[in-house]
Parts: sequence; structure tokens; C-alpha cells
Amino acid sequence: MKQVFSIPNIDKNVNLVEEVAGLRMHYVLPCPKTFPKLTFISKNKTWYKKTMFIPYGEHMSQRIHYAYMKLKLSTMVDLALYHQKLANDKVTLLLLQQQNYLTFK
Repeated sequence: MKQVFSIPNIDKNVNLVEEVAGLRMHYVLPCPKTFPKLTFISKNKTWYKKTMFIPYGEHMSQRIHYAYMKLKLSTMVDLALYHQKLANDKVTLLLLQQQNYLTFK
């Protein structure tokens, strides 16, 4: 199918589904197996998928671009916050362990 609008990463990690009132855009990224918002497992890999509905109207190319950027950034932020939480938990654990070695016994 030929695409009318230029959408980055179409058929890689972006998918558009046509509906009666608009388009549904899906954005998919790989995620760790422990990610709480894990969406599905395929080929022994875990994936996180977010979706946004884009109603038909004027300036569809701008609507599609807006939806793409919003989905991309939102998905990446969710994953980055999870990775940051893991790193913060590790630092907290190390700081607690370090407390045992602050003074010589």
C-alpha cells in the first residue's frame, strides 16, 4: 500500500490502522522483561506498545506528525523513567550497603 503521508519508521515500529472516524497509530519499542507496562512478547522479545487515535479533519499531515511525535516521546519517556527507577533503586541499595563501611570496626 502506498502511503499518502510521510511517516517516519512506518512498518518498523509505527503502524497505522484506518477506522471509520480516523486513523489509529501504534508505536512499538522493545522493553525489559520486568517492565510493568509490557504489552506483548514476540519472538522471545518483549515489547511495549502505545496507541493514539487521530480523528479525520483538516491538516491531516500535521495531525499525523503530531501524533507520531507525541507517541514516540511518550513511549520513550515511559521506558526512560523505568530505567531511571532501576538505576535509582540500585544507587539506594549501594548507599545502604556503604553505610556498613563508614567507620572502621
